[in-house]
Formats: sequence, structure tokens, C-alpha cells
Amino acid sequence: MAAQAAQAWVHTLQPAPTSFADLGFGSHTLAPYFANSSIQYIGVDIFKPLIEKHRAQYPQHTWKYKDLIYEPDPLPGDIWYANQVLNGWSFEDQSVFFRQFLKSKARFLLLNTNPTIHHNTNTILREVPRPCNFEAAPYSLPKPSELIYTDPKSGEQLAVWTRVQILEWLFEAKFMREHTTEDPTKHKGFGNSDSTAPVPSFLANNLPLRSRTIHDHRG
Repeated sequence: MAAQAAQAWVHTLQPAPTSFADLGFGSHTLAPYFANSSIQYIGVDIFKPLIEKHRAQYPQHTWKYKDLIYEPDPLPGDIWYANQVLNGWSFEDQSVFFRQFLKSKARFLLLNTNPTIHHNTNTILREVPRPCNFEAAPYSLPKPSELIYTDPKSGEQLAVWTRVQILEWLFEAKFMREHTTEDPTKHKGFGNSDSTAPVPSFLANNLPLRSRTIHDHRG
């Protein structure tokens, strides 16, 4: 239901987006919903057999093999869809994801969040996903600009944050200062028109990146 709600929402946007990035899609790709759409679908995952399977089935779409954390090049896509992707990631990996979003040119970020969770826990095991409330500590994201879907049983929501919201939050968030994993001296900007835009000083910590495996937790 969240997937159907997401594609329906995307097709109501004005001006219409040119592309939609389905991140870590696993076995639950949204490709069928964009089969006859003017919006370019971009499927991104780290599991090569899935990439090849869907590329053969939907050759009109774009398919990318990519580790969302380990590989620093920003992804394309006017919209990033990451449903059930961050739930098995550590705080450090999640903080990199938000920076990757801002280094791209994406306008919207679609994430699942659960407002019934009052205490977010850290994890270093991708095999053990947990529900996340991105409006609660330590994230403290602002209220989403829109709620697309709410699961009546779990309370899980598919929410929309704009690029401006994430950018303003990044400059203020204690979460990002405490869980940074990137060296700011290696970046020229955050993907906006000014490629020489300064990087916030609180990104100075440099924890080593490492290869990771993305597990499929979507239902």
C-alpha cells in the first residue's frame, strides 16, 4: 500500500518530476508503477542478480548497482524513495545517507517513520532492522511536509521531507554532529547550483567508511 501511495503522490506533483529513485528496492521494486509513466524510474540496489532480473523485465527503466553509503557519488533522481531502507542501519550510516541526499539534486525525500516509537535505538547489524521515528531524538527531523500513507496496524507512516527541510535540519541537528562519518574537506558542495558552497564545520569528524551489505527488509 505504501508503494501504491508513493507512486500516486509522485504523479500529482506540479511541476512534474523528471525522475524517481527507488533506493534499496530489494524484491519490492516500484518499477511496474512507472511502466507507462513519463517519469524516469531509477532502481538502485547492491544485489546484482536483482538488478539484472529487473533490467531484463523492464529495459525501459534505469538500473544502478550501488552501495548507498560506501560509494560517495551522488545519485540521480528528483525524488528519493527509501521505504524500509534505513531501519537496519546504524546512526552513523544514516547520517551519511542524509548527506548523500543533499549532495544530490533531489527535491524530495520519502522515508518510512513510526511516530509510535518514543526511543530510537542504534544498531550496527543490518540483519536486525528496527522501527525508527525520525521526528524523535536523536534525529529530531522537522514535521514532514506531507504524510502519504499510514499503516493502520503498525502506525508506520510514509512521509515526505523537502530538500529545504533537510538542509535546514542538517545545519542545526545534534544528531548529525554526533554521528558524522564523512570528511568535509573532500566535498565541494551539496549539489546545488553553487558547487563551491561551504561545508558546515561540524562535519569535521572523519570516521572510516567500510563496505556494507544491504539487506531487504521491505514488506
